[in-house]
Amino acid sequence: MRFPLTLIIFAVLIFSADSVVAQRASFPEVTFDYKPVFDTPCAALTKQPIEPEAVKELESRLDSLRGQWRREAPQLFGRTVKLTGVKFQFKETVAALSLCPDFPSTSLPLIINVRYFLTAIHGERADSITRFSFLVFHESIHRYVNDCIKPLPDKTTPLLTKYRDEPLPVRSHLHLISIMNEVYRSLGREKDLADLIAFEQNMKYLTILKRAREIVDKEGAQTFINELRHSRQSKKPKSN
Repeated sequence: MRFPLTLIIFAVLIFSADSVVAQRASFPEVTFDYKPVFDTPCAALTKQPIEPEAVKELESRLDSLRGQWRREAPQLFGRTVKLTGVKFQFKETVAALSLCPDFPSTSLPLIINVRYFLTAIHGERADSITRFSFLVFHESIHRYVNDCIKPLPDKTTPLLTKYRDEPLPVRSHLHLISIMNEVYRSLGREKDLADLIAFEQNMKYLTILKRAREIVDKEGAQTFINELRHSRQSKKPKSN
């Protein structure tokens, strides 16, 4: 019986490995690194030097930040694709971590400001590492939503047209917030969603996010997500 059992174990391992590869293929790999190439000129421009102790702490915590995201990415990205039916168009990207004061995180290029999470800067008020994933997910979904909308007629949707008088930063968060809301809810992570919203209270663009959430609550998150499904349909070749 030992030989057949060995074969069974080997087959299970192969199947598991294939499943992981297939799962990874459905969402991009986001990796992180920290280099002063961005922070140095940013600090000079803002006249706010980067704290050496913050750099030291960040470098010592790089592995834990990477590990946190590796655990979260399959759930968050995987559920996004399941909800919308649209795969990510980009396969991989490198996020530059930043410590520059007053410079927000951005989606393209992908820059994640990690000042929130460092005790060297905020002491006991530093945000928990779990909120790091919220921020990475947020910025990554900006690019995802943009890729979904680009193929649509006039590169817009009915709801974006309806709210065309809203500031662009508000409109650019409507589908994003809808996705994030439904991803966490469908995963049964309502407490994490509440924590995400609490985390937004510390962000400089809180007013933008608050207004976007008001619109999403009014229209319904699923309504915005359904619009993204049309981007998949628009790519299908027309039958003769």
